[in-house]
Amino acid sequence: MARRLTSQIPEDPNYDHYVRYNDFKAVVPSNGSSMMLFGPAVEMFAEEKDVAKRHPEIVAKIADYLAGHPEAPKHLNLDGILPD
Repeated sequence: MARRLTSQIPEDPNYDHYVRYNDFKAVVPSNGSSMMLFGPAVEMFAEEKDVAKRHPEIVAKIADYLAGHPEAPKHLNLDGILPD
């Protein structure tokens, strides 16, 4: 079911990756600007507040993973892949 729903998500050329990790969601712009981080989940309802500066360790984990996996899919869930 998830694969079928994922195929219905329109492509957005403005972003390279959408990454979920624990209670966070990271968005990686394709123009080279800084990764945006939203969360934790209780604060993420509208995804209006970028908390990347408050959680640099989360941003670093995600950025390191993506740098080491250039073939990573656009929509990615790193739960269980990265250590907490």
